[in-house]
Amino acid sequence: MSRWSKEAALAELRALDAETQTLASRRDQELFTRWHLRVRTCLERSLPPGSHYIERFTRISWRRRGNILTNVYTMHEDLQRAEDDAYRSGIASARGVLQAVIDEVERSGVPTTADASGDLGLGVVRAILRRFHAVAVQLRHRHDRRHTLDVADEYDVQDLLGALLRIACADVRPEEWTPSYAGKSARVDFLLPAEETVIEVKKTRSGLAEKEIGEQLIIDIARYRKHPNCERLICFIYDPEDRIRNPAGLMRDLSREEEGFTVEVLIVPPRP
Repeated sequence: MSRWSKEAALAELRALDAETQTLASRRDQELFTRWHLRVRTCLERSLPPGSHYIERFTRISWRRRGNILTNVYTMHEDLQRAEDDAYRSGIASARGVLQAVIDEVERSGVPTTADASGDLGLGVVRAILRRFHAVAVQLRHRHDRRHTLDVADEYDVQDLLGALLRIACADVRPEEWTPSYAGKSARVDFLLPAEETVIEVKKTRSGLAEKEIGEQLIIDIARYRKHPNCERLICFIYDPEDRIRNPAGLMRDLSREEEGFTVEVLIVPPRP
């Protein structure tokens, strides 16, 4: 199987989305079956394992449910109309899923496939980052009040995240040096060589909130462009005290995709 790229995923997703217009206009079982199998395959290749988009597509109903009120003279027409309405409703739901996945892939790319090293790919790495806060909270509640890791500062974040990343990646290298920028060099938090990805960790605190973190990351991004093994930079910002007032704006301002270099920004926990 050829390498599944972001561009290939988007091309297939958009083609499948366009085909819904034909499917909605006429019911063709053979055409629908081929399309349905292609959608399922495309979703599984384009999304991380366990994605709720896959579950949502799987649960779409294409047939009517329950009984309908009718009479003996129009029973066949009423039943056929109900079946057609349910089918078109299913197509509309599937199109909604496809368009949401297109947005997700445009924003986050596609997960890399597991290789001989046993790496599970960036999809699992992103899932670990998104659920980091839940793990940190759970660690506070140990049996019999035993000693635990209380994530109080950036070093605690690095210690816990470093352990969790090894679930997804066999080769996790902490504290690598970045090339010199403006006469200075710096250490990065985590380098994932197989994924050509660097994860930069920030934790908010008094005196280090939205403005200060944004300024630091602008400098970091300029440095990582020169890193020989960094095609993707994930800026992981842990903000358990909600010090960042406009997380969506900060993510939008710093995230970017350029030729050979992508920046993703994740702020955790997400705001409700």
